[in-house]
Amino acid sequence: MEKDNKKSGFLMERLAADATSAGLAALGVAPFVSMIDKAIIENASGRHDLFTSIKLSFKTLVTRPHIFITKPSFYLVLMVYSGTLFTSNVVDTLTSYKGGDTGDISLQTGSMSKFAMTSSVNIGLGLYKDSQFTRLFGTVTKPRAVPHSTYGLFIARDVLTIFFSFIVPPLVSPLIPQSTNFGGLSKETVTQMLSPAICQVFSTPFHLLGLDMYNRMNEGKIQYTWKQRWEVVRKNWSISALARMGKIVPAFGIGGVANKQLRDGLMEKVEKLRELELKNRKVVHMV
Repeated sequence: MEKDNKKSGFLMERLAADATSAGLAALGVAPFVSMIDKAIIENASGRHDLFTSIKLSFKTLVTRPHIFITKPSFYLVLMVYSGTLFTSNVVDTLTSYKGGDTGDISLQTGSMSKFAMTSSVNIGLGLYKDSQFTRLFGTVTKPRAVPHSTYGLFIARDVLTIFFSFIVPPLVSPLIPQSTNFGGLSKETVTQMLSPAICQVFSTPFHLLGLDMYNRMNEGKIQYTWKQRWEVVRKNWSISALARMGKIVPAFGIGGVANKQLRDGLMEKVEKLRELELKNRKVVHMV
């Protein structure tokens, strides 16, 4: 029983490392991600063009940071990315924990269980965030319920993003030869940065169509054809994809790298504690 209690203590320390690294990484990228998220919606709705929206948000961040961090656009994004990164970390920790004292506590997996858990959390938090953003920054003057079609399109978008952000990098990076030169960057860092960015080419149409389904609902005699909706998507696809790349690279690229490095550093401290405990156990058994 004593051994189990000690082992459980290490699990709590691992989970604390998971939460700390996820929270700090999310805090570092949330301001910039929230600006881009808001700008994409305002650009699609016609309220502001993309760069004007980013400029206004950045001005608030610089001149009134205390106001910026109290805005829903900031803390909703912080909630989504800290929750998503923490879930990814926890799945890795629990997978490693099954190995007991021989488990690699800095393990990163590309398993389907990790994909399922991380997707579920990201989609749940992301849908809530997106529904609030759409109401706050869309064209509708009086907030209304977000249609199921919009939720469905946002879910498809997020499933793609999570797959490319958490599953593809650990699967692809081992396939890259060690001799490949990335200008001093590791192949793990490069794949973590590029994979979610490439995903935006495919996921952006889902995002834009979801916004259009909210901004221009079919009501009574007002019925929008798929051709009309596609025109909106096509018009905003390239600039929105670039903007979402600018968002996702900090969020799951830089944020993912920062989370991994912070987690690895904290897990090294846990590993030292574990090694010390193992030595103490051997001494006790010898006595």
